[in-house]
Amino acid sequence: MNKSKLFKMSYERRQGLVGYVFLIPWMIGTLIFFCYPFFHTVWMSFCDVSFDAGSIITHFKGIDAYTEVFLKQQFLQQASTHLGTTLLHTVCVLIISIFLAIILNQEFFGRSFWRVIFSLPIIVASGLVLSVFQKDLTFQASVTSESTNIFQNEALTEMLLSMGIGDKIIEVVVTAVSSVVDILWMSGVQILLFITGLQSISPSLYEVCDVEGATAWQRFWRVTFPLLTPYIFLNIIYSIIDISTQSTAEVMYTMRYYYNNTFYANASAAATGYFLMILVVLGVISLALSKRIVYIDK
Repeated sequence: MNKSKLFKMSYERRQGLVGYVFLIPWMIGTLIFFCYPFFHTVWMSFCDVSFDAGSIITHFKGIDAYTEVFLKQQFLQQASTHLGTTLLHTVCVLIISIFLAIILNQEFFGRSFWRVIFSLPIIVASGLVLSVFQKDLTFQASVTSESTNIFQNEALTEMLLSMGIGDKIIEVVVTAVSSVVDILWMSGVQILLFITGLQSISPSLYEVCDVEGATAWQRFWRVTFPLLTPYIFLNIIYSIIDISTQSTAEVMYTMRYYYNNTFYANASAAATGYFLMILVVLGVISLALSKRIVYIDK
């Protein structure tokens, strides 16, 4: 591009051009490491897959794999159940993340230490360290007696029943409470993003609230929460993708079972179908929330 033409561009257009330049490596990586494997998986889901001398041989056979996986087997039920659990855990993660981010954004002794503690899940979010940690938690839970376990599902259920709460609500509450350790482990990235969002809010807005005599509750709902909506939306998308694709989920075990037993067409059909289910959920949530996001420049 001619240098004189570049300087004649508006500032916003030059910034947009710089943004596209920075996106080029990401676009190349997406094409190579996502688009090509995705379309190859889709093609394999419609084919009978075999191997010959190290090469993959595919023979088109239609939608037989989809019919077998989603109609004759229980994969659709597994996927739907896990997506429902994913949405429940996403809500819990958002609530806990906002609460902890507000606390960690305050001035108090040892704040840096606690920020590091809640950032540990980001550091060991995958690999051998996470596997060892989860196995250790499982072992500790198995050797802990019922009298010392603070999360007794039976006691909690009886207490909620005595309060006249419905069975469906009790089931949701008990599931959330029994998964509190997992939820805290999933919240590392979300807490960090919410802290970033809180620090981006101008202190002058809170000074106006103090001058007007607003309470802390009013400050949160009139200033903090609206300006956090972009980060809430980002965390919802991230949480759904992260939780729905956890390796410990039953639906992921099923896909690995297909692959390990050389049912490559079934594995590809299950992966493609599950991907489309997640994509639909993300699309519906994006349409529902996109017009409710508040930006400070508007």
